[in-house]
Amino acid sequence: MKKKIVFVLCFALAWFESLPIASAQDRFVPIAIVVPNQAESLDEAQAARLGNKMLEYVTRSGMSATAGSSPIAMLPSIAIEQEDVVEGGMKNIVVLNADVTFFIQNMETGVIYSSVSKQVRGSGTSRQRALNDCITRIQLSQDEFSKFVNQGREKIFDYYRANCSALIAKAEACGKTQQYEEAFAIISSIPSTASCYKQALASLEKYYPLYQKKNCDILLNQARTLWAGHSYLDALSILSELRVFGTDCNKDVTELITTIESRLTENEMREWRILEEKWKTKAYLEEKRLKVIRDIGVAYYGRTVFHNYTYLVTQPERSVRPRSGTVIYQNQIIE
Repeated sequence: MKKKIVFVLCFALAWFESLPIASAQDRFVPIAIVVPNQAESLDEAQAARLGNKMLEYVTRSGMSATAGSSPIAMLPSIAIEQEDVVEGGMKNIVVLNADVTFFIQNMETGVIYSSVSKQVRGSGTSRQRALNDCITRIQLSQDEFSKFVNQGREKIFDYYRANCSALIAKAEACGKTQQYEEAFAIISSIPSTASCYKQALASLEKYYPLYQKKNCDILLNQARTLWAGHSYLDALSILSELRVFGTDCNKDVTELITTIESRLTENEMREWRILEEKWKTKAYLEEKRLKVIRDIGVAYYGRTVFHNYTYLVTQPERSVRPRSGTVIYQNQIIE
């Protein structure tokens, strides 16, 4: 029995700090890793096993995979070129010949930046076991994987060099129509080495205060939820930011800060005063802004591009869960 079956799995390999290119140690690209929530011919365990294989290469290469704040993704495709059943012994043996190709692709434009292929042959007493064996036998050397990623990264930089002005113009248009999430998602996807990065930060400075004011009540409710859960300093962090930008709900912000301060222990109050001083520095404020827009980018692309996929990460910093999709830390699902 012979069949030819092709299925493609989407991954988003997202990392802000990835492999250095030659002598350009500071050149990073926002990418990340996801697995599909459902995949033809693969069960949940096989999808997780394939995700583990990707994480193995990422970790070995010195990259840190996190939830993705850009539309750029790593996608593997597995083409089952031949399926045979070999008779013999107590059970028949299923033998699969497969072609595995990894792509780095812009999921919005469809442009493929680089690819690498491997032939694998797996066998087992069932088709599922043979497919498991195929996944296990996928082998890329560190040099092969690094070359694949570096080639993709160079093409990605070419993309940003060619499209910087258009991306900023799109972000500006979104900002003017109060589509702040999309504007910040575009900004968060731009590498810090791109020629338009400073211009992107200028757009952020322009529209971020407007975003805070528009979402004042939402952010205030988030702070109230944190306060109710006794996460006082996290609540104060949100409130501090709202107070910096002088939002329409500033009176409520000030009242809640006063209420929370009355509940702080001596150590918590000391930590809070240190945090207050930090908010007075431009560098700290910029750092907080960049962190927020990255989270907005993760949520935006999670809804629009990767809503059928689950992010995989290697460093359990915290749970980043877009409206659609699940985040997994060390292959444990965070519900």
